[in-house]
Amino acid sequence: MTPGSAFYLPARKIGPPGERVFPNERTCPMERDNFHGLDRREYFRILYAKMEKPVLAVGPHTFEILDLSNAGIRFINNQNVKLPEYITGELTFLSGETVHVAGILKWERSNMYGLYMQDRIPDDIIIRELENVKGR
Repeated sequence: MTPGSAFYLPARKIGPPGERVFPNERTCPMERDNFHGLDRREYFRILYAKMEKPVLAVGPHTFEILDLSNAGIRFINNQNVKLPEYITGELTFLSGETVHVAGILKWERSNMYGLYMQDRIPDDIIIRELENVKGR
């Protein structure tokens, strides 16, 4: 799999070391010091390219998720909503499952934002979402 596909896992922290998320799939363990930008993450991430996307609800506003990991969310703010540095909200996955999220906006580029979450999304929820994305 390559960056931009719906099922790209460039990092390595999920489950015990050396264990693959899906035994029949190739994962891409990488040392984050060798990469820059979006590939410089410690956690597996799910990219939602050219497909239905989960949403982050913050107050009355909803934002499309571009990608997410156990520790962070990259989302798009097409509404140009002024967001505080610390936000809380509800993340709704493609399956309809929701989790409460809270964290600090670490970066902003144009209308994209990076949220570093205070608490991690549990591995079992990430794995279910990966299975859901893979099935689409």
